[in-house]
Amino acid sequence: MRVLALANKEDERRVDKYKARFKASKNPDLRTKKRLVEIIEAKERDIKAREKEYERLYAREGEQREMF
Repeated sequence: MRVLALANKEDERRVDKYKARFKASKNPDLRTKKRLVEIIEAKERDIKAREKEYERLYAREGEQREMF
């Protein structure tokens, strides 16, 4: 669970960095800005997926492990 939290924090920092780069971008090339938007959206999807996984694991903490 700690790995999920650390990965989310790292991706949140990257998203902030990419958003700042997007705002400061003076390049009129739309491909560059579209690519930054794609990266930001992908990172945000990864963060949401990790949060769901964290919540799922946290909800089961203290329960018996399933035997396969």
